[in-house]
Amino acid sequence: MKKTVVKIAMLATMTLMSGFAFAITASEVFNEGKRAFDSGRWQEASEVFDHFTATWPEDKLKNDAVYYSAVSSARTIESKVSIYRNSLADLLAASIATLSNELPDKDFSELKVAVKIAKKDALPATWSELASATPTELKHYLNRNWYPDPGRAPIEALSWASAWTKSIKSPVEPELESSIALIKARALWQIMLSPLSMSANFTILKSWGFWPVHTCFENLLRIGFSKGNPSVKREFALLGYHYDCLKSGGFAKTNASPVKSQWYTYLSERGINLQEAWCPR
Repeated sequence: MKKTVVKIAMLATMTLMSGFAFAITASEVFNEGKRAFDSGRWQEASEVFDHFTATWPEDKLKNDAVYYSAVSSARTIESKVSIYRNSLADLLAASIATLSNELPDKDFSELKVAVKIAKKDALPATWSELASATPTELKHYLNRNWYPDPGRAPIEALSWASAWTKSIKSPVEPELESSIALIKARALWQIMLSPLSMSANFTILKSWGFWPVHTCFENLLRIGFSKGNPSVKREFALLGYHYDCLKSGGFAKTNASPVKSQWYTYLSERGINLQEAWCPR
C-alpha cells in the first residue's frame, strides 16, 4: 500500500514538474500573436492578443497587445460584416420559407428585398434589375437608396423611370411616386448642369416627355415635395433651392445672404445645418 502511495506521489510530482516545464508564458503568447500579425494572419492575431489581455491583464505588454488586436480587427472588419450579413440573410430566408406556408396572407416583400440586398455584398441594384421589380419591392429598394446614382448616368436613369412607369398598369402610391420623381429630378438636374449633353440628347428627351427640361424639373419638384416623406422632401427642397439660386444669379452672385423661398423656409424650419446644405449631384 505504501509503495502504491509513493508511486502516485512521484507521478504527481513528475506531472507537475512537466507542466511547469511546458508552461506558456505571457511573452510566448505575445510573440505568437506578433508572428501571426507580421504574417498577415489578422484573425489569428486578433484572437491571440485578446487571449493575452484576458489572461495577463496587468502585463507590461498589455497596451501593445490591445493595439495589435485593434489593428487586426480593423483589417478583418469587412469580412466579419460580410459573414454576419450573409448569416442574417440566411436566417431571414429560412424565416420567409417557414412563414410563407404558415401565414400565406402576410406580405413578405420587404423581407425578400432585405435578403436580396444582403446577398448582393453591398452593391446597389442596377437599373436593369429594378426594371422587373414590383411596386412593393421597388418601394423598399428606393427607401434604402439601393439604386445607382442618377447623376452618373442620367439618361439611363430616365430611361428606366419611363419604362418602369409604363409597365405598371395600376396607380402608384404617393410615397413611391415621389421617390421615383426624385430619381427623375436628380437626373434632369445633372442634365441641366450639362448644356452640351442636354443639346445632344434633345431628341430622346423630347420623345420621353422631358422637354423643356426646366419645366419638367419644376413639375417634379412640386409633385415630389407634396407627396414625399420627410427625407425625400429634404432632397427636393435642396434641389429646389439651388435651382432657384442658379436661375436668379447663379455663380456670379456676390450677395452672401440666402435667397428667400419656400425651399429655404422649409429647410430652416426643419433645423437642418445650412453650413452642410451642399448642392445635390
